[in-house]
Amino acid sequence: MSTVDEIEAAIAKLTVLKMASRTGPLSVYHMDWRLIIVSADSHDGDAPILFDVSRTGTPADGELIVTLHRTIDAQLAILEAGIDFIRHTPGAQSHTGGAVDLARAINGTA
Repeated sequence: MSTVDEIEAAIAKLTVLKMASRTGPLSVYHMDWRLIIVSADSHDGDAPILFDVSRTGTPADGELIVTLHRTIDAQLAILEAGIDFIRHTPGAQSHTGGAVDLARAINGTA
């Protein structure tokens, strides 16, 4: 698999996940003894719970999910820029910066 193929696979995977997931923004909400993730525009206990991380997670787990959800568009932009760089720069296959590392992490091949 070429570097471009790796990056394109990551873009496809991330795009499918983005389209299948809830739209953001999300926020962590502390409700009594529970730690839940809700839509950011919800500010009360009646908000639909998207994720309940109380039983097995920590507050940091909730914050990580919310933070990563916010970075999807930036990750896609980094991956697209990596492909553009490879296609327009002779010999760039080995100098893609973080795009190929990001792609491999998304693809689970890092």
